[in-house]
Amino acid sequence: MNRTGPGDDTSRGETGSIPNRDASSRVRVLLVEDDPSHAELARRAFDAHPGAFSVSVAETVEAAQRALAAPAPPDVVIADWRLPDGEGVDLLRGDPEGGLPPIVIMTSQGSERVAVEVIRAGAADYVVKSEAALADLAHVASRAFRQRRIEDAVGDIAARARGVGEAFFQSIVLRLARALRVKYASVAELQPDGQLRTLARCIDGRLVDNIEYAVAGTPCAGVLDGSLCYIRHGVAEAFPQDVMLARLGAQSYVGAMLSSSTGEAIGLVNAIHERPLDEIVRPEMVVQVFASRAGAELERRRAEAELERQRIFAESLLDMVASLVMVVDAGGRILRFNRACEKATDWTEDEVRGKRFWEVLRPPELRDVPARQFTGDISPGDLPVAWESVWLTRAGERRLISWVIRPIPDESGQVTFVIGTGVDITDSRRTEEALRASEARYRTLMQNAPEAILVVDAARDVVVDANTNAERLFGLDREGLLKADPSALLLESQADGEPETRTVRGLIETASGGGTPVAEVAYCNENGDEAPCEVRLVRLPGPGILTRISIIDIGERKRLEADLRNAAVEWRETFDGLPLGVLVVDGDGRVVRANRAAVEHAGRASWAELIETPLARISAGETWTALGKLVATTRSGEQPAPLEVTDAATGRTWVLSASPLPTDDDGPGRVVLNFQDVSQTAQLKEQLRQSETMAAIGSVVAGVAHEVRNPLFSISATLDAFESRFGGTESYQRYLAVLRGEIGRLTTLMKDLLEFGRPSEPDLAECDLEEVIRTAIQACGPLLRRKGVEVRQHDPEEVAPLVLVDRVRMTQVLQNLIENAVHYSPPGGCVTVALGRDDDEQGEWVECSVRDSGPGFAPADLEQLFEPFFTRRRGGTGLGLSIVKRIVYDHGGDVFARNHPEGGAVVVVRLRRAAG
Repeated sequence: MNRTGPGDDTSRGETGSIPNRDASSRVRVLLVEDDPSHAELARRAFDAHPGAFSVSVAETVEAAQRALAAPAPPDVVIADWRLPDGEGVDLLRGDPEGGLPPIVIMTSQGSERVAVEVIRAGAADYVVKSEAALADLAHVASRAFRQRRIEDAVGDIAARARGVGEAFFQSIVLRLARALRVKYASVAELQPDGQLRTLARCIDGRLVDNIEYAVAGTPCAGVLDGSLCYIRHGVAEAFPQDVMLARLGAQSYVGAMLSSSTGEAIGLVNAIHERPLDEIVRPEMVVQVFASRAGAELERRRAEAELERQRIFAESLLDMVASLVMVVDAGGRILRFNRACEKATDWTEDEVRGKRFWEVLRPPELRDVPARQFTGDISPGDLPVAWESVWLTRAGERRLISWVIRPIPDESGQVTFVIGTGVDITDSRRTEEALRASEARYRTLMQNAPEAILVVDAARDVVVDANTNAERLFGLDREGLLKADPSALLLESQADGEPETRTVRGLIETASGGGTPVAEVAYCNENGDEAPCEVRLVRLPGPGILTRISIIDIGERKRLEADLRNAAVEWRETFDGLPLGVLVVDGDGRVVRANRAAVEHAGRASWAELIETPLARISAGETWTALGKLVATTRSGEQPAPLEVTDAATGRTWVLSASPLPTDDDGPGRVVLNFQDVSQTAQLKEQLRQSETMAAIGSVVAGVAHEVRNPLFSISATLDAFESRFGGTESYQRYLAVLRGEIGRLTTLMKDLLEFGRPSEPDLAECDLEEVIRTAIQACGPLLRRKGVEVRQHDPEEVAPLVLVDRVRMTQVLQNLIENAVHYSPPGGCVTVALGRDDDEQGEWVECSVRDSGPGFAPADLEQLFEPFFTRRRGGTGLGLSIVKRIVYDHGGDVFARNHPEGGAVVVVRLRRAAG
């Protein structure tokens, strides 16, 4: 998508075509020339291009250097070779703050030596003076300026926009905005839901908060299709749905897609300006250069995030396994020490990391062998696959560990680190030693062991010993077990239902080789049914290849695990079913748990999108800011009180609370956060408060009205008598008219005061709101004809639902609103009455809006419109809208005012639909 706005000049500013500019974008030219005639010729050359250049003259090197050091230095310098106080090339030796602009040297000497000298000195160009050359100086200056802009724009991203992460993207947008001289620039990342989330953006050279916005209806949609989008003029008109373009007053737009190494769209970079872009630098070329660098950084950041996620997963998995796992480098220094190792030794990973493992974990007399293996004449690559070693715990206890070793080589074959997986076999080995010492003790221990035990001769594949628990488990006596095939006793069921004995045979072979395998298999009970069990195999010392198989029936454990999983599912469903949002954050303020209500309020698709997300990065709304403050208060050791906040963006009110979770260490523990939407309750409280206030005011004003009504009636009667007697006297006529008008105003005020103070218990009944509107319009007929204003009623597309209202009181509400709109509409104007529906979580509503064709509300008046006695209309009592509000609130509805985008004021009455 590469397009130019309608009616736009597509000139690229090439030589021979110098575009006009406004005063702020003219090229500033400093002409350093001491010959007045040459200076005049040069000025005429620039004056031939009105609006494109701003020219100043200096006659000496010193004056030119002062101009270069000024706050607004020239964009291009054209200097004579010979000057009264030096040479033009002397300007190239200066170093003002911000660098030098391109400098063109003029001379009357056309020698090759002079040309070579000035170009080597760093001049942008070289001109031999002549009438033709002086007449062409405007193109020379434009060419030098354009070349420098291209170098700055393209070179800036490669030379300066370095670093990574947020600072990099902020640098990108600031430099892009400066390179193209635009009002707005941004870099955005494509989200999984198709939205765009800005990584950095700036307006008028300042960084502003990031936003997330929809792609549809914006020029960004074309960019994400893989097309370059350049609209030089009229972009806001071309995309009327893009409210941000209208808000920025945008005229021009240029954007390029950020793509991954596979060509997939991952974001975009764009620039927006309130005028057509300056095309001395090709905007498309510049934005593509910035997009290439930003895309590479965004893909790198995504890759880092994925690597970090995988690292956390791997480390968590490592800490979850029950086996001892230790990773050391080629020199024997500990790199990883999982939680099983910590539990077995009482040493923490932080305490042993970087130390040679034998210096910490081996007894002093046993350190020589591993030291030679890792630092002496034995390569770590020659380590045995399995071995046993003695570990010394922090308390000095010796533990025997059975290790399976795996050296990990690099691409060259050199061992980079060694992974050891171990099992603490201290207890089992002590048992074996006791058995060797005494057959009687051995028999006693074996017979009283809690698990079933078989001793197998792996060479002959026969059972040579079994304890009582084994007899009970398999339903065979000792003689029957000694005749049985050990592989047939323990089997693994396959998908086709056939038994598989190769698993047990493989375990026996592993144990015969010195390993200590642990596995889950099945056994057949006396009824032929299969039951799960856990087997542990270890080779027994002594002659022959004897393997002990310890068998534990884990059927009950399996049932308990299933119950535990079901309980976890039930707890999660209960947790998600709560009507309030619940979050658990860790010591760093990152989310570790969240229920469904919290996920929905955060605007995420699932809880997985919230995990590991800091509270501050979830949203900038008032709710999340207040939750962050509660967490900070909790960490300080205080128990914060529940907090009620209102989110200005959504108008919803929330009650927040926080409580700490106990922790085993001294670091910051987890915090449980609760938040519940109480918007409806808060609204009802506010309506109750306002109703009570208006009722109190109404009681007072009603009393005043009653007291004033009788004297007012007397004054009116006296005036009638006076008029009947002296009305024919011409000198009294003007006084009578004034008095009669003032009495009328007081009578209207008394009527409104009595209406405002009258008890307002509505007589509710189902009625059609359209009929109420028509009745109110008919009641306003005389005023409409007198004012010359028309009322238009917009009927809804479908029959308006019924509402439960007091028909008379609601007619008064709409009549007041229509009369008020008529007063503010000019003669020949129009008042529009429209119905609509607006359903939300609080119920189903009908909205009736009354719009005038006047100037609209003043912004400062919107907060006071419904306050008693507030009016901007001459002769108004200021009670009309207050009475409207009171009646609507008595109906359980709401009323609010705003200005219409197309002009005029709008008052909306919101009523609840009748049930059924």
